[in-house]
Amino acid sequence: DGAPSLSRRPGPLTHVWLCLPAVTVKENELLPLLLEDFPHLQVSPHALRSMWKGQMVQVEQLARSSQEDERSQRHLQKEVEEAHRKRDLLVQLIQREQNHKQRLKDFKDRIRLQKSAQNRMRETRQQAARAKRYYDDYHVQLRAKLMRARTREER
Repeated sequence: DGAPSLSRRPGPLTHVWLCLPAVTVKENELLPLLLEDFPHLQVSPHALRSMWKGQMVQVEQLARSSQEDERSQRHLQKEVEEAHRKRDLLVQLIQREQNHKQRLKDFKDRIRLQKSAQNRMRETRQQAARAKRYYDDYHVQLRAKLMRARTREER
């Protein structure tokens, strides 16, 4: 290859390139701008044609690259939106599950309270029945005692 080798080491002019302001150039303006900036540069028509072709290839590559970047940005945006949608669905699902658990707990508490009230009522009824039985037994025994006392008096 007759092409000069490009050194990977930074040269003395590297700092100049870092200090230059960014320039925005439209698609087909780069080569004319360079030729205008370097008027002393003699370029053959063959080299000029080759430079134009190289510029067009680079512009096409940059356009393709920016399209790919836009596509990847859209793809990432879609992935982010999908992740947000899935998160929202998961939050809704968790909320529904928590609401269901709360309703189930409330239902069980209501049943427990009803059973407790029923047990208290049954205990009250049983206590009243025991008291009535005790009173009836006492009444029967008292009557029997009085009858025995009366029969003794009659004798």
